[in-house]
Amino acid sequence: REPLCLLFNAGSEAIDFALPETGPGERWHVAVDTGLDSPDDIRDAGDEPPCASQTTYPLQSRTSVVLVAK
Repeated sequence: REPLCLLFNAGSEAIDFALPETGPGERWHVAVDTGLDSPDDIRDAGDEPPCASQTTYPLQSRTSVVLVAK
């Protein structure tokens, strides 16, 4: 199983969300980001790009994000 990190921002301002640490040799990858334009908002399994930063994620206002560690 791959660990998930679910991020939600119901506020009207963007925030930088602090990410939890991943397991040894794992990195966070973006599976869903409703703040992005289609087709980049929802990725196929196995096609998730790695997060630019492994410590914070820029979360736009009124969006949801699903990260997967692999």
